[in-house]
Order: sequence, then C-alpha cells, then structure tokens
Amino acid sequence: MTHHFYPYLTNKLSPGLYVIIERQEPLFESWGRTFYVNSMQLVIGDKRAALIDTGYGYGDLIPLIREYTDLPIDLLITHSSYDHWRGAYQFEGKHDIYMHEADYEKIKDRMEKNNVPFNSKPLNDGDVFDLGGAALEAISVPGHTQGSIVFLDRKNNNLFTGDAVNLLPWVFGSGIPLSVYLDALKRLAGLTPDKPDIYCGHAWDPYPYKILTDSIIACEEVIASGGAGDPKYPVPWEPEGHFIPDAHVHQVGRVRLCYNITKL
Repeated sequence: MTHHFYPYLTNKLSPGLYVIIERQEPLFESWGRTFYVNSMQLVIGDKRAALIDTGYGYGDLIPLIREYTDLPIDLLITHSSYDHWRGAYQFEGKHDIYMHEADYEKIKDRMEKNNVPFNSKPLNDGDVFDLGGAALEAISVPGHTQGSIVFLDRKNNNLFTGDAVNLLPWVFGSGIPLSVYLDALKRLAGLTPDKPDIYCGHAWDPYPYKILTDSIIACEEVIASGGAGDPKYPVPWEPEGHFIPDAHVHQVGRVRLCYNITKL
C-alpha cells in the first residue's frame, strides 16, 4: 500500500495492474479500508495504459499515474454515475476518453453545471483496447445504467465491472427491467468461461467470480417470485425509516440485489 496525493491510496496487484482508491476521510480513517470507497483500475501494457473510471477526481490523477507509467493513457468510463466520471475533465485534450454515448448524453448538463466538462469518444460493445501484452474487451451490461460497460482482460483473466457487477448492484433507477439485466449477466457469464477475478468500482481487492453467478441467481429468484417477501431498500444517506420508492432488496450469498419491483 502506498500513500499518495490526497485522497488516493494505491494497491499494486501486479506490475501491470494497480487499484487506485479514493478514500473518504474521516470515515476511511475510522472505519478502515472496508469502507465503501471509490476505486479505479490502472492497467499497464507494453504500448499504452488504461485507467478505468476516475472516482470523484478531487485529487490530481495524472501526476499519480505518472508515478507508474509514462505511456499514453486511454480513459475508459464504465457508466454515468457521478462517482465514476467526475475526474475525467483532467484528461480532456491530453488523453483519449471513451464512454458509451447513451450515458454520455445523460451527464452533459451535469458536467457544465459542475464545471467539469470533457468530450468522449464512443464506447461500444465489442470494442477492444490493445495495450500491448494486454487487451481490454468492452462488454455491454445494461441494468445499473443504459450504457454500462465492463472490460475483460482475457490474458490476465481480470474483469473490470464498474457498478455493473458488485456486492450491492443497484438496478432500480435506470428504468431498465430486471430481466434485461439478467440477460446481460448471463451473456457476460458465457463470455467469461475462465471465471476471472472481478474488480468493481467500490472495492480495494478483487471479488471472486461467484459474485457474478450469485447475481444471476438473485435476479432469477426475484423474477420467479415477483419479489414476494423482499424488504424495501432503505435510503443509505437518510435516517432510519426512509426508503427508495419501489426499490426492494434480495440477497444471495454476499450479493444484495437492489431492484425496482415494478420493473421485473
């Protein structure tokens, strides 16, 4: 673990893979690294490097990355949630930025209002980013957002998922039916027979592949039952007793699937 420019910590998994953590003080200091932090992944090849997501971007990301590589950087944004793209403005005009067009259109107003504008190149299912010695394959997984994209590194057997696959998948605010998300997860499972490690956008260490298979089971159980018996999902940032409208939660293993009971 290396201490860097506030608010970042880095976790070196291999010479070509770093997880960069955007810690939330003072909660990080009091709760430890198990706190639900923002994380991004730096994948370094022989010819290029790729940063997957940016967190809030309150610190200087490019000088941090330059401690590990001098290669050209591709910024790959998994989806339109604010805590995954806000730092993208730091790369504007300096490095290539990629994001699914459906999600990019959703955040244009927010970029301008917050004075963090950037332009992105289209990111689509099937795109491959050849870094030299590593390649990242873009796979569409709509559910959390319409344009959610994950990245598969087949050579090193790693899967970078943003919020599309994690311990607490939110599939209640996008308007996308749970069945569509389930189909996307099943397709992803079919594309990953070697069961890669899963690096999401809110964890220090990789998750086991079982997180993906348990997410599939959770979706199947909810659709089969119609959500019967599942509790409402409380608003995490509100006092006890506040709930997100129509959002319910279903647990399988460590996965807590948060879904819209009217959009199955």
